[in-house]
Amino acid sequence: MNERESNEALDARLARLQREIEPRRDLWPAIAARLGEADEEASNARRPRFAYAWWQLGAAVLLVGLSSAVTYLVTVRQQSSVARVAAVEFVQHELGASAFLPAGYVQARQELTTAFDESIAQLSPATRQVVEANLRDIERSLKEIGTALARDPGNATLQQLLVAASTQELQYLDEVRRLALNVPSKGA
Repeated sequence: MNERESNEALDARLARLQREIEPRRDLWPAIAARLGEADEEASNARRPRFAYAWWQLGAAVLLVGLSSAVTYLVTVRQQSSVARVAAVEFVQHELGASAFLPAGYVQARQELTTAFDESIAQLSPATRQVVEANLRDIERSLKEIGTALARDPGNATLQQLLVAASTQELQYLDEVRRLALNVPSKGA
């Protein structure tokens, strides 16, 4: 048998085979039911992820808000502390006031300023505003006296005023520190 004859025999056998085979039972209801179960499982699986995404978004917004508030508070405190140090440096260095101020003034002021910065946080917001306003008044007086002293460095009255205002500032910083020590803690 040659190749052509074997192909014809194979074609004849293929032609006798059935073209369609009917299944013994209808398979579609079982397939549809399984597809329905798969759709239900998929929708149930999506719901928790969706709720989880909202929770994550809420947590992220809260985190950004809290970190912004903390950053703002730290910045405001640093700015007020820098302003107080700048006032003293202006009076002491630019005006040469170290000649009339007591020798331990700078060190005492630095120590009291550090204690003041720690103490003021313990005060109520209303008290804090009053204390900071009073301190700004003292610092403004120091600058005005320093400016007048720059125009007339030999003026003994201005020198005495500078010493008195500087002493008043130290006393005020110390009073605020002592006041904060007497404030009951928030946990008590």
